[in-house]
Amino acid sequence: MAGDFNELMVRVDKSGGTPRAFAPMALFRQTMEAASLSDMGFYGCHFTWFNKFTKERLDRSFMSASWKAIFPLSRTITLPPYDSDHNHLLIEARAERDPIHRHPRTFHFEEIWHGNSQCLNIIQKNWSTPLTGNMMKQLGSNIHSTGQQLLQWHATDFQRQKLELREVQSKLLDIMRQPYSVEQYEEQRRLHVKQSQLLSQEEKYWRQRSRAIWLKDGDRNSAYFHRKASNRKSRNTIRGLMNNDGVWTTDPQEIKQLLLNFYNMTFTSEGVNESAISKVF
Repeated sequence: MAGDFNELMVRVDKSGGTPRAFAPMALFRQTMEAASLSDMGFYGCHFTWFNKFTKERLDRSFMSASWKAIFPLSRTITLPPYDSDHNHLLIEARAERDPIHRHPRTFHFEEIWHGNSQCLNIIQKNWSTPLTGNMMKQLGSNIHSTGQQLLQWHATDFQRQKLELREVQSKLLDIMRQPYSVEQYEEQRRLHVKQSQLLSQEEKYWRQRSRAIWLKDGDRNSAYFHRKASNRKSRNTIRGLMNNDGVWTTDPQEIKQLLLNFYNMTFTSEGVNESAISKVF
C-alpha cells in the first residue's frame, strides 16, 4: 500500500514551518501497526512534498509480513519532482537476488540453550576430550568442536520442537471439536502446559534475533519478534551501491570492487607532509 497519507510518522519527516502535533503522528503509527503493516523505508530524497514554507515526507509505502515474505528484496525509491509538488514513489518488487556465496554460519550462544541438560552434556564431553599440542591450539580446537556440535544439536532439536508444537496444537484442536468430559479436560490442561513451554522456547529464540531485549520474558508475541528479526535482516542486506559516477549497481562483483576501492582509499596515505611528521618525532 503506497501513496500520499497526508500525515507524518515522526517529527524529522518535517523541515520548516510549524512543528506537527505529536498525537496525530502517534495515531498514524498505531493505525499502521493495527493493520499489521510496516514501513518499507526509502532510497533517495527524504522529503516528498514542499511549499514555500516547509518540506515534508507525506508519501510512503507499507507492506504486510506475508507480502514481504514473497518479495523480501523490495525497495521504495523517491523519484525527483516532476510536474507536481509531490515526489513520485517507485516500488521495486523483487523476490530473489543473484546467487551469492555465503560464509558458514557464525556461532552464537542461544538463550534457549541455557539450563538445557543436553547443552551441558555436549560442552562437558568436548572439554573433557584429551588433545595434543600447545595450550592455545587445544583451546582453539575445544572451542571450535564444541561450537560445531552445539549448532548441529540445535538444528535438530529446534526442528523437533516445531514439530512437537504442531502436534500439540493439532491434539488441542481435536479435543475442542469433541463434547466435554473430565478425562478430556485433564488431557487438555496437560497439553496447554506443554504448548506454553514450547511457545516460551520459540519466543526466546525470536526475541534474541529481534534484538528487542528490552521486553521481559512472558511478553509472548512471536509474530512481533519474527517481524523485528526480518526487518533487521532486511536493513543489514546490501542490495546495491552507487559508484563514483552516481550509477546504482546491484552486481555482486561490482559491489565487491566498490567496497575494496573505498577501503583502499580510506586507509591509504596521500599527500603526507614529511616535514611535519619529522617535527613530531
